[in-house]
Amino acid sequence: MLFWGLLILILVACTRTPIIGQETVLVTPSESPPPSNTPDPIQEICPDGVVEISMDDWSNTDEALEARAEIITAFNLAHPCIEVLFADQLSFGADALRLEQIRSGTASDLIAVESVYIPIYTESGGLADLTPFIEADPNFDPEKIYFESVWKAGHYQGVPRAINKDFSTSAIYINTGLFEEAGIPLPEEGWTYDEYLEIALALTLDENGNNANSPDFDSDNIVQYGTAVPYWGGEGSVAWFRGFENILYSFDAHAIDSEATTTIGYLNSQNALQAWEFTRDLVHKYHVAPSAEVIDAVGGNDTLFKEGKLAISGHYWGPWYQEAFNIVPGLKWTVVPLSTGPGGHKGVIMWMGWGINQETEHPEEAWELLKWLTTEQGQRVYSRRALTQVKSLAVELQRINDPFWGVFLAETEYVDSLDDAMHPGFFPCVSEGEAAEFLLNTWKEDGEKFDLQLELAQIAQKADQCLSDIE
Repeated sequence: MLFWGLLILILVACTRTPIIGQETVLVTPSESPPPSNTPDPIQEICPDGVVEISMDDWSNTDEALEARAEIITAFNLAHPCIEVLFADQLSFGADALRLEQIRSGTASDLIAVESVYIPIYTESGGLADLTPFIEADPNFDPEKIYFESVWKAGHYQGVPRAINKDFSTSAIYINTGLFEEAGIPLPEEGWTYDEYLEIALALTLDENGNNANSPDFDSDNIVQYGTAVPYWGGEGSVAWFRGFENILYSFDAHAIDSEATTTIGYLNSQNALQAWEFTRDLVHKYHVAPSAEVIDAVGGNDTLFKEGKLAISGHYWGPWYQEAFNIVPGLKWTVVPLSTGPGGHKGVIMWMGWGINQETEHPEEAWELLKWLTTEQGQRVYSRRALTQVKSLAVELQRINDPFWGVFLAETEYVDSLDDAMHPGFFPCVSEGEAAEFLLNTWKEDGEKFDLQLELAQIAQKADQCLSDIE
């Protein structure tokens, strides 16, 4: 028995001896090739495959791109069966391209849109009605999630077409140092246009130190302005009609009727005329605001503010200047609410977001991405440097009572219905048309010579013709 046992061991050993000249290869279990029938992990998770969703976006700064990358990485982890593709475009510069894509059926699954373009994108077949998505999603209640005015700014004719990425209301920037020197208390909620003008007169100084109330005031040699009109200045700049609408609405006026059929009797109404006169008089009658030529010469109202030569910014700045003003040595500043006009405290909103392409082949996946971008997951990242419409997040980040952000958030309560959102032609026909051009001309030299009533009646006639042409 011992003999046979030894023989077996020798035979086994011989069978494992390599042939001379060959290398011994030890195959471990971990290196064994997988059986051909091993399932693909992606196929197990995504039996229908990975769906590609294209996303139009205007992000173009390093910081914005980093924020977007962070948001989409988190989205991909939560939705491994959806791959996001980017179609990077600048916001205003690419609007003609977007319209061309919408009309040709080549637009992205998510379409980036500024609020003024919601009507024309919708009428061109680009933005889907979001109502079915909302009704089918029990966890999405916009009335609970969003500030109402910000949510409704994404509507067209009462139908939700887009959801906000970030927004801005307007507030008034104040040089607190100049207010302190003059012994003038800072304005508070409810301050009127009469008070606004009174303060601007007191804070407008000539080179001899006389303010605009003095009989010795020299309007040809102003060294410090009390306020400014809605015009940034610089080559190619135009009057910013959206900023002017803060004043227009506060005078209980609009530039188009509620049915979006005519500007006649609205753009040139008596209340509107008062708003136009008020802003023109700031430059030519009271001399408390620089003319367009002066603004152009210095490079913009923000330059005047940084140099301590402008006490009140006007009615059209959003929260964009915080960092720029914070780094100016010796500049003391804050923001206060918009003033209240004859029609009450009213204002506008600057708004950008996304809508779902009506022609998308993957509507459910597009909805999941849209939700992620515009609710807490995406907004937690975007809100680091911008206002968020998510109420709970605004509270959590302590933005509501913040002395800077809180003023802009409080203005959401006073946002009036936007004329820009009423008709697909309002933006090109009015707020970037002859009305805006004429508004700028009233702030230029000799602007006081225009017959406002006559000019506005003619502009309204042309605007109506332009609206009908677009229809």
